[in-house]
Amino acid sequence: MSQFGVFLGTVLLAQGIGGAPPQTPQPFPVGPDTAEGAAAVEGVVTRLGTGEPIPLATVVLTPARNLGNINSLNSLADLAAGGPPARAATDAGGRFVLEGVAPGDYRITAFRNGFVRQDHGASEPGVPGPPVELRAGETFEAELQMTPAAVIAGRIFDERGEPVPDIQVSALQPGLVSPDGQQGLRPVAGASTDDRGEYRLFWLDPGEYVVSASTSTGSFLSSLTLATGGSGRSPNVAPRSEQMAAFYPGVPDEALAAPIRVGAGDERGGVDIRLAVRRTFAVSGRVVNPSPLGGFSMVSLRPATLSFSALSDLFTSTPVDSQGNFTIRDVEPGTYTVQVRAQGIGGRELTASTSVEVTDRDVENVTLALTPGIDIAVNAFVEDAATPSASEAASEFDWSQVRIALRSDDILGSANGQPSDTQGGYLLENVAPGDYTVNITLLPNSGLYLKRILLGSEEIAPDDTITIEPGFTGPLFVLISPNGGRIEGVASRPDGEPAADAAITLLPFNMTGASAGGSPFGPRNLTQADRTGNYSLAGIAPGEYRLFAWATTDSVPFGNEEFVRRFAARGERVVVREGDTLTLNLDAITDSDIE
Repeated sequence: MSQFGVFLGTVLLAQGIGGAPPQTPQPFPVGPDTAEGAAAVEGVVTRLGTGEPIPLATVVLTPARNLGNINSLNSLADLAAGGPPARAATDAGGRFVLEGVAPGDYRITAFRNGFVRQDHGASEPGVPGPPVELRAGETFEAELQMTPAAVIAGRIFDERGEPVPDIQVSALQPGLVSPDGQQGLRPVAGASTDDRGEYRLFWLDPGEYVVSASTSTGSFLSSLTLATGGSGRSPNVAPRSEQMAAFYPGVPDEALAAPIRVGAGDERGGVDIRLAVRRTFAVSGRVVNPSPLGGFSMVSLRPATLSFSALSDLFTSTPVDSQGNFTIRDVEPGTYTVQVRAQGIGGRELTASTSVEVTDRDVENVTLALTPGIDIAVNAFVEDAATPSASEAASEFDWSQVRIALRSDDILGSANGQPSDTQGGYLLENVAPGDYTVNITLLPNSGLYLKRILLGSEEIAPDDTITIEPGFTGPLFVLISPNGGRIEGVASRPDGEPAADAAITLLPFNMTGASAGGSPFGPRNLTQADRTGNYSLAGIAPGEYRLFAWATTDSVPFGNEEFVRRFAARGERVVVREGDTLTLNLDAITDSDIE
């Protein structure tokens, strides 16, 4: 918000406190005041249930062009295209005005400390609402009723019953915890305990939460706490010689945790947790390198399987001493990846990685033998067009629309290709030895699809794993085709109304693995219907698919096979051949279907 906006809001609030009648807010111009054909939005923000006006709420107007309800995608593309979103502060009477708005589809959202975010027209607080159409020369009237946020509070004790200060406490809810659609508990709020062991998780949406507490200081949960306002560690807090963690009401396993349900404005106290001491061990070893290093190196340890709700640290790092030795302490039992990345003389990157199993004792003599990265050439080609529409797609294509990368579960392993020329040449630099999948990303709905990948003379499916070893020469060959299929049609709700902004997904018919066109959960097989329910998907690889329309307010876990299989019968079967243009109208899946 501008300094002027802050000043104006402060003056209006002071007038409201002093008893002066609410004044009509000054318009906050979104575009030029003199713009012909501009639209406007004005309205009021009130408290749900009482109708009391809410001053100094921030009302934000964002274009609805983005897929806001699809896998948590946000409006970054809109911001890049049209600048920052327009916003205004409500006056003492809760009113706001936005003028000079370019006609189009927008979402109207209100924010206020102590309240749950509210979209205009949303079915419940904290979820996206439907877009509104702003027409040239018209003023749209909006009323947003905000729900007071909830609080969970309590104390954290150790095994002796003493309060524990500087403990990281998190509120967790079920949701997506990985890009492939894995479900689990994810942190949504965090706090630190004070000197009395007390904590307060505030501004929570109404709902059900699992509460966890941990002494871990390098974990994802700790980072979240710092990002959401938790304090840093006081120099007067005694150093801990043991690691402690638990879920409410004091259990070590999230499956045994007792969930806490809070409603609008609730303040649930007494959510106390008694921590249990965790057994931890050390992992030590040596980094081996045949030549001198050109810089400082760190050895890191991470769980082999990541979980955002884990009470242990997700990542722990330690420096390598002058002899190449390292020791990582406070490691809980489990399977881990130990890895190191270093800089060799001349700037060449060196890496090493290995797995370790921690059971009931320290793990010693871990050897990490540094290996130089490998440069891999990639040669990409575009197939000849077979139809006029394919010719048009090919004529509009340029290599800046293509991203080529190697992806690996190992954090050391991912590598992004850099163009080496303007004719389809790419170079993957400093690739660490390991197992990878080839990832080709094309511009969504460009009409092109990935047809073939060759490693030498061997054909590779998009989900195949290739092994990169020292001495690997490549190159990789990639064939892109403009002759993909197209599907278009209309998505409708059960009442026959258009499924405006519905998410359209095209999945392999068996709904497992990747299709010939790449991951079915990527953006090329995902689009959004417009306000009239019309949609279009282009650049579809030949194959048999199920086509879905999702008219939901919450994010849909398209990458979660178990979830999608529940709706298999709602997917329209479609067979796509090269160059096909098909028309298929869809019955959308709605919130009531998911519930």
